Amino acid sequence: TPKPVQASPDVEIKIGNDVVSVQFDTGNNGFINALSAVISEKIDENEAVAWSMKLEIPVNRNDPDSVETHYYVLLDSLLLGQRMLYDIPVVAYNPDYKQLMGKGSIGVDFLRHFITTIDWNENKIYLFPNNSINELPHNKSTFGFTYGYKKKKFVVTSIFSGSEAEQSGIKIGDELLAINGYRLSLIHIS
Repeated sequence: TPKPVQASPDVEIKIGNDVVSVQFDTGNNGFINALSAVISEKIDENEAVAWSMKLEIPVNRNDPDSVETHYYVLLDSLLLGQRMLYDIPVVAYNPDYKQLMGKGSIGVDFLRHFITTIDWNENKIYLFPNNSINELPHNKSTFGFTYGYKKKKFVVTSIFSGSEAEQSGIKIGDELLAINGYRLSLIHIS
């Protein structure tokens, strides 16, 4: 679907029998984000990993603590144009956000696996596999949580479900006081 100048195009993907409108979003560093009935069902059946994070800027909702939860879901297949993709990881929006049902985005982590050409005149997007990348990179290491530096403190900003961090009782908002026995207040940060 063409859009005005400097706006990303929308395309439809098919997940099972669900049609999801996704935007090619080069400002999004993620892979594929989406929400559909099939994805929601996988979340309900505990076939997902939850990721909760505290929002820097609270969204105008009834979330008193501004903690938002998304889910990692592995889809058996996904149809994008005429290309069927298998075993595709998706970051799913919280199914409680009904306004996002049937919507999503494709970010640069997906697009970097292809040479991407957008033909605005014909309203087509061509994806040619980039053969220099053989598999999805898994180079992000984590302790099961992420943190940020706020008001001269290191605080936990997100927790991954099932991680050692969650099992040990770490919570969003906890302050990190030391790493390997070194108090963080002694470390100079420039």
